Amino acid sequence: MYRYFIYRDFLAKSLDPIQGVFVTDVSDVTLAQNPFNDPLYQDNPKTLFCGDEPTLLANEWMLAHATHLREQMADYRAYEERFAAETLLNCGIIGGAFPIFFDFLQQLCDIHERYNRANKTAYTGDMGAFNYLARTRFNENLCHGFPVNTVFKGYENDRMDCWFRHK
Repeated sequence: MYRYFIYRDFLAKSLDPIQGVFVTDVSDVTLAQNPFNDPLYQDNPKTLFCGDEPTLLANEWMLAHATHLREQMADYRAYEERFAAETLLNCGIIGGAFPIFFDFLQQLCDIHERYNRANKTAYTGDMGAFNYLARTRFNENLCHGFPVNTVFKGYENDRMDCWFRHK
């Protein structure tokens, strides 16, 4: 989760205007197509684009990894119940036009600063915080799955019809 603070601080200090941003995991995401050239990206400046996984938010992994946030955030359980049957979003790919991306990034850093700083569990809370924020505050402006990403852990290394390949 420390990476979000680095992204935020770098972007806040940038002297050059930035129109669009994508950030990805460092070792398991590769670029297949330039998203900034795609009409889907160009025609949706208020959309937050992200990866996803072929599973629901309500799964054993997420339940275990969100214990700390569930204990710290008053509305976290309600969010889990409300979005239980929704696709699990993956923070290994996040992007969009600068204003929406930077707004999202600032709010994500705020969640980590306020609720995750004292986390002593073995889990970072990264996916929990990301899904919570994306679903509760950006859900109407989300785009995930094809063409943003391949099937997570599908190892579709030859696919070129999407923007990013994620494992």
